[in-house]
Amino acid sequence: IDIIEGVNLQDYNEIVMHTAGTCSLTDTDMTGSVNATWCGEDIGTIGCKVEGQEGSYGTSFNKQNGGVYSLQWTDDFLKIWYFPRSSIPASITSGNPDVTEFGTPMAVVQESCDVANSFKAQSFVFDVTFCGDWAGGVFGDSGCPVTDSDSFQSCHNYVANNPAQFKETYWEI
Repeated sequence: IDIIEGVNLQDYNEIVMHTAGTCSLTDTDMTGSVNATWCGEDIGTIGCKVEGQEGSYGTSFNKQNGGVYSLQWTDDFLKIWYFPRSSIPASITSGNPDVTEFGTPMAVVQESCDVANSFKAQSFVFDVTFCGDWAGGVFGDSGCPVTDSDSFQSCHNYVANNPAQFKETYWEI
């Protein structure tokens, strides 16, 4: 379950889920937009994808001092919410999250998926990858500075020549 995912100058989050079997998504009861419906690896490794609103990732996310992502996971469903810094529910800031106050989630996995059998124990992984397969592959198409005919090389050139741009690249948990 990739709760936060994106690359380069993207300003919206992508929630992506990878499972086995026949799990899929529908655009129901969520604020995000389903971009890929099939979660199961039977048809590839893309996973099902929900795109969040502008400001849920990247520079626009940082300019509003971040925000909070929340996951509710039961045997019957997964629900993921995003709250900009200025709209974090009081129950979260008080340390007693109450999902009944959260409103409509950004992503829901429920009706076309056996959640109890499709999703197993997870680990938290925080990763900032510079110029990986996805980010490097679309670097030149993302509005990022192109210095070479090869998108990956342009990405590597940018990262190598601009280390100060990444001095505040971190996660705060």
